[in-house]
Amino acid sequence: TPMRVLDTQEGVGGEAGRIKAHQTISVKVTGHGSVPAEGVTAVALTVSAVSPRGATSITVFPKGQARPETRTLSAPWASRTVTTTTVVKLPTNGMISFYNRAAATHMGADVIGYWPSGSSFTAVTPSRLADTRNGKGVAEGKVHAHESVKIRMSGRNGVPDTDVEAVAVSLTA
Repeated sequence: TPMRVLDTQEGVGGEAGRIKAHQTISVKVTGHGSVPAEGVTAVALTVSAVSPRGATSITVFPKGQARPETRTLSAPWASRTVTTTTVVKLPTNGMISFYNRAAATHMGADVIGYWPSGSSFTAVTPSRLADTRNGKGVAEGKVHAHESVKIRMSGRNGVPDTDVEAVAVSLTA
């Protein structure tokens, strides 16, 4: 069962109210619901921008670490709720931060799973490995219906060349 750790409409995880442009808020995820207080290396979350006042994007990252340049969620329209799923490495303080780039928005986040210490999950700093808008890592141009794009994950951004069974990715279309 998902566990709500952030809801700025209701004041869950902090004060109620929209998160302003260029504002960062942080919430503790360990020790709540089914997430142990210690021994957790990463969490899987659903993150939502709820009724933004305009176009915005949100970056989710471990509290106390540098904010990555990649966006976790893009909300290109006012008043529309947009949701995505992401995996975030947890620092020892058990807290994650949410950065809002542009228009004020409500935010929501639910923990949908976690990785205990000693598990085989290894978190890396998010980075953009492919972008069809500018040809980074793949051919430039639109991907049409029924087309596929192959993106090499191994040997890039801290992912080993061998012995990798799966990777967690965020896809924006």
